[in-house]
Amino acid sequence: MGDLTYMHGEARGGDEGPSTQIGPDHASGAAPLDPRPSISRREFYVIAVKTGVEGRYIRSAEGFLAPGDGRFVWPRRALNIRKGGVWSETVAPLYPGYVFWETRELSDSAIMALRKGLGFLKFLPDNYGIAPLNRREHGLFAELIDGGEIIRKSSVVFDENNRIRVIDGPLRRFEGRIVKVDRRKGRAKVALTFHGRTMLADLGFEVLEKSV
Repeated sequence: MGDLTYMHGEARGGDEGPSTQIGPDHASGAAPLDPRPSISRREFYVIAVKTGVEGRYIRSAEGFLAPGDGRFVWPRRALNIRKGGVWSETVAPLYPGYVFWETRELSDSAIMALRKGLGFLKFLPDNYGIAPLNRREHGLFAELIDGGEIIRKSSVVFDENNRIRVIDGPLRRFEGRIVKVDRRKGRAKVALTFHGRTMLADLGFEVLEKSV
């Protein structure tokens, strides 16, 4: 599946399943409740594909999907890469071999269409138990992509004990989930849990002057 790193996290008991957004209660004597069914929130499903073909998978699967089925979310991150002694910024998949599908309802026809995409391997946790991210995982992932699918570099400083402190950017929401820092390469390894397994991903940062 490529270079995605896993750590087996502790089981999280009591994870809550999909929720339904319900409007405010109507006061006594007010207009009757809307008889239409309440609208469920949009859920995220994880799809495993062959590493390196994520973009091609998305383009090919879109040809089989119907309008309104949902949308793909393919998180990528900006990192500094050194090649031939020269540093440059590059954008690469955050989780190689994985894309996400966002929808209010995963229909049977959408499942079949998603399976037809080039390089499809399986749904997570598996093809016989397709399930969205639970509420906790959903919230963390939504925060991760809050600024868009391409996760830009954060601004950080290091204190006198060489500990990182995030000033601005995506890492600020995940400072407590940083498990490793590579100051030379400008990368912080962040741990997020999907379907009970902790996945590690590198997010980029730029070091500011300590006077900030």
